[in-house]
Order: sequence, then structure tokens, then C-alpha cells
Amino acid sequence: MGAVLSRMLGKQAAAHASRVAGLVGRALRQGVVVGTKVRLPHSAVSATLFKLDRGVTANLVAITRDTWVHSRNLAYFATSYKLILYLSRLAWERGGLPTTLPAGSEPPRDLRASALALLSARPTHPAQVALAAGVASALVWASPSVISYQILLYVLSRVVISAGRLASEVRGTPFEGMPFARVYPALAVGVWVAVMLLFEYRPDALQSSMRRSMEALYHFDGPELAAGDLMPSPMWCGVAAFVVAWAYKSGGARAVLDAFRVLPRPVRP
Repeated sequence: MGAVLSRMLGKQAAAHASRVAGLVGRALRQGVVVGTKVRLPHSAVSATLFKLDRGVTANLVAITRDTWVHSRNLAYFATSYKLILYLSRLAWERGGLPTTLPAGSEPPRDLRASALALLSARPTHPAQVALAAGVASALVWASPSVISYQILLYVLSRVVISAGRLASEVRGTPFEGMPFARVYPALAVGVWVAVMLLFEYRPDALQSSMRRSMEALYHFDGPELAAGDLMPSPMWCGVAAFVVAWAYKSGGARAVLDAFRVLPRPVRP
């Protein structure tokens, strides 16, 4: 009896080890691929438009470094998140706790479907997501750096917009039952009031690059303003010429007019 039980436990341990190895390998690969796709063009464009004065070699080093850090951190986070999610779901099912499947998910139809769902490490309860995301983000994103700061700003803005979309589903709020098209104006007004108050009275609390851009936009009334400040830089002239040439080659004069249309049709955010 002991030998049979030992063999069963050994097979289960081997199966779990194989699943964990597969999860780790795929998460690492996808983190590197996605991070490179996102950061490489961003760093290249940023260096070309704003940092040519530091030299080609320094720009290439910075682009390579930023791409590596971004892809590495995404790979670490994806791996940690999926691994903790897998373990927490395993413990959840072993404990017989109730499940709440994500939107669009269907309960497994048989034992094989259940095993495949566990292999993919998809959550069966929000607590599993909160635990995995909390631990993984504390390990990867909690230390401040330029890259993690930029990613935090990107994620935060999407969370705020998503909260605006969900506001119509929360009972007792002023937006209950409203479509997002009606919630969006209030969201936009609130965000712009907040950012302008911060800029005028507590600019030190704003991100440095955003503060510099806003200073150029709104604090240009000093005596040091010269006529040359109103002229576009050679770099921006080159970018505009490239856009015109590309648009004309792609679709002729109509495409050029569409590219520089002053009042485009409103699009869904």
C-alpha cells in the first residue's frame, strides 16, 4: 500500500513539475518578446527625436539597455504571476473553496478540460489574481526606476479609464446606468482640472517630463520669449516632411489631407 501511494504521489509531483516548467518557460519567452516589441521602437523614436545630442553610440547603448530592462522585468513579472496563480489555484481546488470564473470563461466539461485549464493557470477566483499580482508586483515593480515608473503611468491611465467604463455598473453612483459616452466627459473634465491644479500649485508632484511639456505649453509668457521660440525645430520639420511623403506615397493627395486634417471625426477612446 505504501509503495502504491508513493508511486501515485511521485507521478503527481512529476506532472506538477512538468506543468510548472512549461509555465515558467512560456512566461519568460512571452515577457521578453512583448517587452522588446513595446520598448525597442519607443526607445528608438525617443532617442531619434529628443536625444540626438548625446551621440549615436550613447543612444544605441541606451536603447539596448532600456529594451533589456523592460523585457526582463516583464518576463520576471509574467513568470512570477503565472507561477503563483498556478499554485494558488491548486491550493484553492484542493481546499474545495468556491470558484468565480472570469467573464467569458466556461466551467470545464470533463477531467481533461479541467487539467488543461489548470495547466494554463487561469484564475477561478479574484483572490487568486490579487495574491499573484500583489506578490509578483512587489518582487518586480515595487523598486522605483525610470522603466517601472513609465509602465506604472501607462497602466494607471488605463485603470482610470476602465474605472470610468465600470462606473455605470456601480449602484448609487451619479453614473449608474449611463453609457460610457456620457461618463467620459465627466471623467475628462475631472482629470484635466486635477492636472492643471497640480501644475499651477504643486508642479513638483508631477512627472518631470510632463511638467516640462506643460511649462512649454502654459508658462511661455516670460520676457525671455524670442521669435525663434515660435518656429518649429529642424527635427520636427524633418518628421513632418517624412509623414507627408509617406502619406502621399501610400494614398496620394487625399491621404495627405487626411493625415493633417484639423478636425478629425471623433473616435471611441
